[in-house]
Formats: sequence, structure tokens, C-alpha cells
Amino acid sequence: MATRQGFTKVSNSAIDDKTLKAGEKALYMALSRYADNKTRQCYPSKETLLSTAGISDHTFRLAIKTLEKRNYIRIEPRSNGLGRQLSNLYTLLK
Repeated sequence: MATRQGFTKVSNSAIDDKTLKAGEKALYMALSRYADNKTRQCYPSKETLLSTAGISDHTFRLAIKTLEKRNYIRIEPRSNGLGRQLSNLYTLLK
């Protein structure tokens, strides 16, 4: 995988939140990397997020729930219109 040049904007609220665990911050950082700068939305696959954040599937499942519960992100399921699940749409809220 080629290295992406440039910078990623990550919310200070996530960085400074002492109650977030390292895996939760890593996942938020990964979502931030793929989010559109204007809409704050992205739809990376779970595998992409696992690889970018450097976390396990178990940590992902716990972290994604925490980030949603704490209103850092909103998750919306996506489908192709034929009933097939696509990657989720994530919106960064903070």
C-alpha cells in the first residue's frame, strides 16, 4: 500500500479526551484520515480501518460502539439497493 502524502486533521476533543482508550483514539484517527474535509463523512471498509488504526477486530468492535455512544461519530448502514450490505457511512461529529 502506497504511503499517502499530506496531513490528516484530527479533532482536539478526541486527542484531549483522557477517557478514550488508545484503540478508540486510533480508530477515530483512521476515520479522520478518510473523512471528507467539508462533509466529515467517509465509508472505508472495516478491513481498511483495522489496518490503518493498527487494531484487532475485538478492539474495533468495542471502540466503534464507544465512539458512537459518546457522540464522536454517527454510523449509517449502506446497501447497494439490492439488499447487499456495503461499508457503513461514518460521520465525524466532533
